[in-house]
Amino acid sequence: MLQSQPRERPARPQTDFDQLLFAGRAIATPAIPQHTERLTRRQRCWQHKTVNVLNKVPSSVQGGMKKALQDICMAPSRAAAELALEAFAEKYGAKYARAVDCLAKDRDDLLAFYDFPAEHWIHLRTTNPIESVFATVRHRTVRTKGSLSPQTAKLMVFKLIDAASNTWRR
Repeated sequence: MLQSQPRERPARPQTDFDQLLFAGRAIATPAIPQHTERLTRRQRCWQHKTVNVLNKVPSSVQGGMKKALQDICMAPSRAAAELALEAFAEKYGAKYARAVDCLAKDRDDLLAFYDFPAEHWIHLRTTNPIESVFATVRHRTVRTKGSLSPQTAKLMVFKLIDAASNTWRR
């Protein structure tokens, strides 16, 4: 029997390995439940942020700027990343303020992965593995538009993700 009132979730204790919320291209943060917002930290995708920053400068500058952004992202520690970010702002701030502002506004969210163990950093820097799963779902649901009921759409999405999970490393 369905409940008419939503269940209230018990508060979870904060741990060192708590949840990390990935924010890639389009994240609807107002839709995130309050109890989840308190327990999560946000991580912006470096690949998407790099594209956003490079779109704000002429193509003649993009090569050097991309290298500087990679130096920030691939820094061996948070302190080194913050130094590289400061150097980036100093080098490009005067002439390309929009690009520097685009990067600076998400500074904490871009560097959140440094709070986790180093062996996880490669997985936490980008949302592309997550997006690749949903690309398959998006491709199939667009092709079958109009012929799905809500129930069959859920079933199809489940089966597509289940099939995609067979190729994931365990």
